[in-house]
Amino acid sequence: MLAEGGTRADAAEVLNPGMATARRLGAEPLLAAMLALVTRARLPVEQQTPEVDAVAPSPFAPLGLTTREEEVLRNVAAGFTNRQIAKELFISESTAGVHVSNILRKLNVSNRIQAAAVAHQLLTESTDR
Repeated sequence: MLAEGGTRADAAEVLNPGMATARRLGAEPLLAAMLALVTRARLPVEQQTPEVDAVAPSPFAPLGLTTREEEVLRNVAAGFTNRQIAKELFISESTAGVHVSNILRKLNVSNRIQAAAVAHQLLTESTDR
């Protein structure tokens, strides 16, 4: 896969026309999958997303996490190892470990299980509103 091979510009070059076609055809599930890949791999694509009146705040906003740390926390909550997180987010395993350490410190918890519990609680509260 181009994004995994480190050629993000090549991946973006392929995705840009594909995303335009998916938009034109109204292929929302395909477009959503492409946008998810763009976000995870941080690809430099032309994102022409429809205007949204109000963007829901992240349930993790009160924690002071970066966007990437939120992505990592979601994966921790899903039970992913650092290696799995690295593969999912197209980062190195050591970078995933640094993010996990930062998350544990910011949440003032001592392990991944406690961090996952905090994430699940926040996600549950946000869906109950």
